[in-house]
Amino acid sequence: MGIVRPGDMGFDVVHLNLHKTFATPHGGGGPGSGPIGVKERLLPFLPDPHVEKQGDKYVWAKSAKSIGKVHAFHGNFGVIVRAYAYILTMGAAGLRQTSEDAVLNANYCKKCCRKLLIRLLTDSACMNVC
Repeated sequence: MGIVRPGDMGFDVVHLNLHKTFATPHGGGGPGSGPIGVKERLLPFLPDPHVEKQGDKYVWAKSAKSIGKVHAFHGNFGVIVRAYAYILTMGAAGLRQTSEDAVLNANYCKKCCRKLLIRLLTDSACMNVC
């Protein structure tokens, strides 16, 4: 969040799991939800209906090359609203700081666990570790 742009790294499609990234409970009483970012060249093939801006209005639209409708195209609205509120609350600087803190914490945990993991993996069979 705020550090890399997946498209610049070569990704054509990226799905964001909102429960992992934006403090949204997993499940929330229904299916999870999350936006899918795609390169512009893939837009004609996305599921329909999709939202387009026409003048000063937003309307449902369809593409001739679309793969068609996907089961629940609205997603889990509550999950999306919670993530949106989190994004608005944190702001760009807060989201970037959260990312940097997560990387720092992951590396700290890795360092702390390294000796234990090495001992477990060398002293035990994998099935005993799991």
